Amino acid sequence: MSSRCPMSSVRCRRVPSVARCAKSFDQVFAEPLYLALGDLRVVAASGDPRAAWPLVDLLRFHQGGPLERDLTRALRKLVGRKLGPDWVGYTDLLLQADIPAPQGYLRWKRAVFLASEPAWKPFFAAAADLDWRHVTWGGVFRDGIPTLDRPRVVSGRGGAWLPDDDIVFGVVSGGEARAYPRRVLELHEIVNDELGGEPVAVTYCTLCGTAVAYAADGIPGADGPLTFATSGLLQRSNKLMYDEQTETLFEQFSGVGVAGPLRGVELERLPLSVTTWRDWRAAHPETTIVAADAGGGPAYEPEPLDGRDSDGPVFPVGERDGRLPAGEPVVGVITPRGQPMAFPAELARETLIEGRSVTMAGVTLDLESGSVTATWDEGRATLPTQESFWFAWSQFQPRTLLWSPQR
Repeated sequence: MSSRCPMSSVRCRRVPSVARCAKSFDQVFAEPLYLALGDLRVVAASGDPRAAWPLVDLLRFHQGGPLERDLTRALRKLVGRKLGPDWVGYTDLLLQADIPAPQGYLRWKRAVFLASEPAWKPFFAAAADLDWRHVTWGGVFRDGIPTLDRPRVVSGRGGAWLPDDDIVFGVVSGGEARAYPRRVLELHEIVNDELGGEPVAVTYCTLCGTAVAYAADGIPGADGPLTFATSGLLQRSNKLMYDEQTETLFEQFSGVGVAGPLRGVELERLPLSVTTWRDWRAAHPETTIVAADAGGGPAYEPEPLDGRDSDGPVFPVGERDGRLPAGEPVVGVITPRGQPMAFPAELARETLIEGRSVTMAGVTLDLESGSVTATWDEGRATLPTQESFWFAWSQFQPRTLLWSPQR
């Protein structure tokens, strides 16, 4: 946690009685960088759950700090639940109940966040298509996860450093194939690369289990190719990345610009295969692969996160779709008619390996080089697929259909 935040020392510790204090919680939050203990009691006594939103933002940055106990007491009174210093739990409760934010909330949130990371200023200053209640700090500050830019690559033969059964994200662009090992993306999350003569960005949100490749050139409103980096901010437990040229925030999951000059622009997706190194190499004998020392150090270790994010959302998402366990991987597809659908990934693969069909609402799945592909039955058009944890797909696609095999 950063030590730069001035809120870690409370300006006034005297406790006025609520009866003598004429402040409303709107007036309390008019000075967002300072909050007296007496102010917290006024806020708690208001009984207005909207006031909990600024408090959970403060608690996010003050876990274990001098404000933690007092913030927790106030939150207990406002939401009627005793959760301890659990900012995730309180935030989820507020989201599930769809409690609106108080007037001036963005001004407060901006001050709180910029006190800890001034480099976030462009993101909070820009026009945005965001529900700021869903935006939180991911635990690293801007550029806190180093990207991998134009990594050194080797031939398939030189990729013997990677075990055959390791997962790779395979991308083909301009007739050139390249494998990006998952263990590499788990550490860097973004690879800015050139493939087939075209700039590309291969992105991975470990929290959502989602890898997406985007074309990084020819983007409406941009003067040239874009390179991407980590903002340190999250929305719905999904990475918010930004481009270094215009400082626009983009959702990693959807590729949509949500704050900044390119707000509303949707990045072009490139086909990405999730498969094993063995299967990718067999299907693409001329492939290259990111080198073992591409990060400037020793070879990438297996499972660097040790399954940290696989049990469900680490950060607040609000209401969850209970049809599947939150951390179950699914293959997501959106039909040409705009209907989202999800297929439990392992069950779909097992069904296809057994020679049985996997179909739903006009979509048929197949296995190609170990990766799940989708075809639209009308016209036999190939559809993009996206693998992710169930909670993430159902958050971003709440109207999704869910496949189950015929018994």
